[in-house]
Amino acid sequence: AGTGGLYVASGLTNGTSTTNGALVRVTGDLVIGSNAWFCPMSHPTNGGSVRVVASNLAVAAGGGVNADGMGFRSYAAIAYGPGAGISVGSRGGGGGYGGAGGRGDNPAAVGGTTYGETNRPVQAGSGGAFAYSPQPGFGHGGGHVRIEVADATIEGALSADGRNSISQYGGGGSGGSVLLLCNTFQGGTGAVIRANGGNGGNVAGGGGGGRLAVALRLSPTDRELLIGGSPVPGLVAFSRYGPYAGVFSVTNGT
Repeated sequence: AGTGGLYVASGLTNGTSTTNGALVRVTGDLVIGSNAWFCPMSHPTNGGSVRVVASNLAVAAGGGVNADGMGFRSYAAIAYGPGAGISVGSRGGGGGYGGAGGRGDNPAAVGGTTYGETNRPVQAGSGGAFAYSPQPGFGHGGGHVRIEVADATIEGALSADGRNSISQYGGGGSGGSVLLLCNTFQGGTGAVIRANGGNGGNVAGGGGGGRLAVALRLSPTDRELLIGGSPVPGLVAFSRYGPYAGVFSVTNGT
């Protein structure tokens, strides 16, 4: 808690969904105060991500978890990720994830495809097409936020947005993902959980939106089933939850 930022970078993983590249285990509660930020960084080419385990989570207004642009990267003339955008004729497509990436002005500069699962967002977002080496876009995908606690109170932000292209040619990065596993979940009107796509340049495509999920009251066994991609008996999906009055957002970039 307090003012400042803590960055944790993931290492490589073997590619399975249940193995993370870094583990942050908090003895007691994870409390993030106003103007304080925890920043989990996925591996830029492998996608290994940070897993956080604590007793409870409390995020104050004005603070939160920030994984914006910390997913698969777009650099060295290559965009990484399962939904990476395509470069053709110095025009770049946006990265895809929960939504497909947008197409650049060249019809062949297509956006990246969708991947992953709605109820099981365990991957980082993909990079937008690098497009044009003299003026690269650096449209990195959003990272992956995974937090496992008993009780979660969100008044600030859990964010995994894709990065906007910094040039007119590069595609925007796709939104990343947020997976919150908890027993109780609440938040005020100022809370936001988001994984929006980044904007592409004016001759490039925007990034697709990412994926969000809050899994409530799952047993340890059911949590492992969910993360591993196996069916969870009795699982019910819904788009809103009364005790949380905040915003969910997975908007595509432009």
